[in-house]
Amino acid sequence: MIEINLLPESYFKAKRKKQIIAAVIGGGILLAICLVVLYLFTLMNIASLNSKIEKVEKERKEFDKILTEIDNIKKTKAVVKERLDAINELLDSQVVWPLLLYNFNKTIPNNVWLTSLTNKIEAGGFRTWTVDGISLFKEAVADFISNLNQPNGLFRNANLVTLVETTISGKVVYSFKLTFQSIEEAKIKPPKEVGINDVSKTGIYGNTYVNTEYKCSLFVPEGWLMKEDPSKLVLITKEKKGVSEKFTPVVDLVVVKLKNTLTAEEYLNSVRKNFGKLFKNYKEISKRKIAVNNLECFEIVFNWQTKSNVERNTLITLRQKQIYYVKDKYAYVLTFTDVDERFRDNLDDFNIIM
Repeated sequence: MIEINLLPESYFKAKRKKQIIAAVIGGGILLAICLVVLYLFTLMNIASLNSKIEKVEKERKEFDKILTEIDNIKKTKAVVKERLDAINELLDSQVVWPLLLYNFNKTIPNNVWLTSLTNKIEAGGFRTWTVDGISLFKEAVADFISNLNQPNGLFRNANLVTLVETTISGKVVYSFKLTFQSIEEAKIKPPKEVGINDVSKTGIYGNTYVNTEYKCSLFVPEGWLMKEDPSKLVLITKEKKGVSEKFTPVVDLVVVKLKNTLTAEEYLNSVRKNFGKLFKNYKEISKRKIAVNNLECFEIVFNWQTKSNVERNTLITLRQKQIYYVKDKYAYVLTFTDVDERFRDNLDDFNIIM
């Protein structure tokens, strides 16, 4: 069947034109809507960013206040520490003088009376004293000087300056002047233990070794000497009483960085395997878990032999106690070594150090 279109061509052109215009207008409206939505979304983002900026700025101001307060606290802490140091220095001096005067009073024999006592500080912390007095007998003055020169006392170098016979109330007496020195005041003060938070760097402070890197410290009693050692953190030896000593008691502290996570017992067992090769005639005595300052540690005690410092080609038997502690992939090993027959005599000192 054949269809015949009687509408003119211009009709169809006009229709297509209207359709194109409608599509363009629709597209423009859609584009405008998209632009409006995008604009509104951008405004919302800007508002959100502005809100976040205001919040950050507010927090920054609060942090600035906190930092200012921290700075003030640090300044206050520094002032307080300075005052506490001054107070501690005064307290230390209060401790020194009673000890000095108490010990000096014990040196004064019967039949001796003092008329004056003066002192002055000398280089090196020594204090020189001058004493004027009266005695009924010359022997009492000699006893006085002897008492001041006791090797284990706080005084030394007592010397008689003058001794003059005189008469008081018809009785013959002896007027004398003598001088002596007191030992360094640093040695008179009781040992003071220094904590990790009391110092700013690793070192030896009086009777205490402090390591700020590994957060550990050791306090040693009188009669022990400390020095830092390249192969160890610190080496502690007991003062020698004579050159004929076979062996000097020694304590050392070593810190080892672990490659793997191990407990104190596991690390001890790993190094213990080689003790037979490291120590001549190694013989284990005990191995046990202990607590040191409420920290779980492991202790091993064993004997081994080495050459004597005095007698050539002579072996001496040493006893060694090692304490193992592990924290943050670091193993801390504290070792005490002495000759076997004297080991127990120094255990109390080692327990103080430990």
